[in-house]
Amino acid sequence: MKGVKKILIKNKSALAGVIEALLLVGLVAIILSTIQLVYIPEIMKQKESSHLDEVENQFANIKSVIDTQSMMGVMQSDEAIAYSPMFSPVKLGVKELPYFVTSNVYGRIQITDIDDSNNLIDIKPSISDDKYINGVPLTSIEYILSSMYHDDIREFKYIYEGGGVIRNQTGSPNSTGEAMKVNPPITVENNSGSIKIYYYIPVFRCPPGKNNVGNSILTKYIRTNYSNHLKHTTPPGTLTDPAAHYIKIYSDHLDAWYSCFMDNRLGLLWEYEKNNYIDVVYHSQETNPYIEINPDDWDIEVDFTIVEIGIQTGYGTVIT
Repeated sequence: MKGVKKILIKNKSALAGVIEALLLVGLVAIILSTIQLVYIPEIMKQKESSHLDEVENQFANIKSVIDTQSMMGVMQSDEAIAYSPMFSPVKLGVKELPYFVTSNVYGRIQITDIDDSNNLIDIKPSISDDKYINGVPLTSIEYILSSMYHDDIREFKYIYEGGGVIRNQTGSPNSTGEAMKVNPPITVENNSGSIKIYYYIPVFRCPPGKNNVGNSILTKYIRTNYSNHLKHTTPPGTLTDPAAHYIKIYSDHLDAWYSCFMDNRLGLLWEYEKNNYIDVVYHSQETNPYIEINPDDWDIEVDFTIVEIGIQTGYGTVIT
């Protein structure tokens, strides 16, 4: 039998299947890469922003709680409620997304009490009590978030200081700034020839080791209670000697305080300053900058209530 002739038939269908699978894998890789590099950072940026809005609301709640404790403690209408500790939640961070390459965004809390504060409100005539003869310390609760998904901002802060809520952010020159988001409990009264400034000033006392919470994404609690208070009132100032009658504010957040007083038509003292009843001066170029409130055509009276608040992070008994 003669040799059998072999016939080879080329079949390209198997090769086409392999190429199709490779193209599908490549397409899926491109889609996943696009999602990871473009959409996931934007989603996390939105989560970070939403979280900050939540923290702002929580700080407004902290202010409301402390304002209520302060007023009830001063009125002493119900001693049991006035002295009862209350706790306020603060969610510290943002949790990473599952299945994608993301990171937790951590926040922390720092409480500055009467013994640690370098900021104060200086009042003349001075307060007679030895604790406050050099001024009233501006104590604070500070929340700090190190941003990971806002390219132009390194750090966000919310600060409860002197009864007001301040938002502060640092980063590029165009993104750095601060504002008073919720005004402190200050009321200004027109007395036809003088203005009277009423102010409930919270001053914190914190037990050792209970003044901070390190980096976390969990919800933590700040416990507060009314302790005691001191009233300070002054008669109208002497127009011939305004240096003997003034209010000076020293703070790390003077831009926010100045906007609180002098924002166009909305500031607490804008109308009185623009009508030359008083002077509100921001001494920003000083070695130790400050805001000064002086009499001008009108006198200034003050009715300050300094309220000492026991405060701590976490569990335990709040000092009184």
